[in-house]
Parts: sequence; C-alpha cells; structure tokens
Amino acid sequence: MTLYAQWEFNEQFTVSYDENGGTGTMTDTSSPYYDGNLFTVLTNAFTAPTNKHFAGFNTAADGSGTSYTEGSSYAISANVTLYAQWEYNEQFTVSYNANGGTGTMTDTSSPYYDGNLFTVLTNAFTAPTNKHFIGFNTAAGMAAERAIRKVPPTRSAPT
Repeated sequence: MTLYAQWEFNEQFTVSYDENGGTGTMTDTSSPYYDGNLFTVLTNAFTAPTNKHFAGFNTAADGSGTSYTEGSSYAISANVTLYAQWEYNEQFTVSYNANGGTGTMTDTSSPYYDGNLFTVLTNAFTAPTNKHFIGFNTAAGMAAERAIRKVPPTRSAPT
C-alpha cells in the first residue's frame, strides 16, 4: 500500500489601509499574505485632514483597537484594515500688548493651528507721550535704537 501526502493551501489574509478622514490611497502590493507570515506596515502616504497630523495606524477607526507602527513587522492571522489616526496640530494664541501705550487689541480669529498663516492687525493702541508706533515685536524690552524685528503683515504661526 502506498500513502500519498495530501496538501492544502495555507489560508491567505489581506492588509488594507483606510485614510480615515484623510485623503489619498495606500496599497500593500505584497498583500495577500499566507497565515503566520510577517507583513511590514507601510509608511503613511495619506494626506492629513486640515489642521491635523498623522499619529499612527490602528485596527479601529476611533483608535480603540490595536496600534501599528510604520515600518514594524507583524505576523498575520486574519484580514486587517489599518486606519490612519490623526491628531490636531498644536494651537497658538496671538495677543497684542500695548507695552506702555494705552488701549486694547484683540485678534478674534486667534487661536491658530501650527503652520497656519495669520495677519498682523493694524495698530489700534495709543502711543505713550512723545513716542510713535514703529511696529510690533515678539519681545517687549527691545530699545528703539536696537535692530527691531518687526512682525511681517502675514506670517506663519510659530512651529
């Protein structure tokens, strides 16, 4: 009697990527993978939503699942969808100080997200006696005879 070995294909699983509010597409060209084989998490290629940045991948859209790190390898045992996770960029408040003058100025559009542009308001302060306005500065104590770093009319928030 001869016994013949019997063979069955290993199960295969796919890795897919979801932009989860971002834009673009990502495809793992090596997928599908055989059960138990390693897959490497791709580097994020999605474009972040406005005022957000990439914070990793997760098996749940809301981030409550298992987190996966770009470039790391994991054994696969089921189909997996990795959802891009996005966090808000840091915010900055723009405020104005009369620095010896009088009056108030409020930037009603502040705060700004990191990387966004803002417009420097036109001076509405009243100058101290015997002085005139020469510009805004990020430091209060700069004397007029020193090189004063004036804030341009439109600039990027600090990073």
